[in-house]
Amino acid sequence: TAILRLVRSADRPLTGGVVAQAAQKADPALLGSGWDGSGSFFPWLARTAPELGAASRLAPGFVWDPKRFSEADLPTAGRVDLPPLQRQVVEITDIPNLPAERYRVLLTALADDVNAIPFDRPETARRVRDACQAAGAPIGRASVNTVIAGVLYSGLDLTAKTTAKRVAETWADNVVGLCRGARMELSPQDVAAIRAWVGGGLLKA
Repeated sequence: TAILRLVRSADRPLTGGVVAQAAQKADPALLGSGWDGSGSFFPWLARTAPELGAASRLAPGFVWDPKRFSEADLPTAGRVDLPPLQRQVVEITDIPNLPAERYRVLLTALADDVNAIPFDRPETARRVRDACQAAGAPIGRASVNTVIAGVLYSGLDLTAKTTAKRVAETWADNVVGLCRGARMELSPQDVAAIRAWVGGGLLKA
């Protein structure tokens, strides 16, 4: 159906509203029939497309393809209340909203993975996400993909052996570069604080 196509081709979990609109467009009779007797969108979805992942309790409600995503990929998952500087960086650069200890888990898992198994972007991202979750860090695949894209963009060769510190350094360079590109006024202390945070504490001498 139109909904399965939409959700399976999306690069992230979609809000319930987007999927509900697509359903109504595909079948305009749904609204008049009270979602075919289900009363509202999410109960109707559970009946019509049980193979999709859905979470109605997290506002505004999300729908995703469970083969590629999980609740850890939702924008509201594992949200942490970051200090003001970090919060500003997340808002301006759209990097993952993760505390330093989760960045440490992610960066270490990425280095371990590319050292053990040849780099293959989708497969590596999937394995790193699984390793993070196994380590008890609820990190979604979208976050892993953002970090992989950032280190590749900043010139790190993930097909060669590397260290967690090297991955952290490259990722921190990328984030500081994004902040500067967005014209953020950063003092040397700000830069040090950002590097310590997104480097997961791996950059200490």
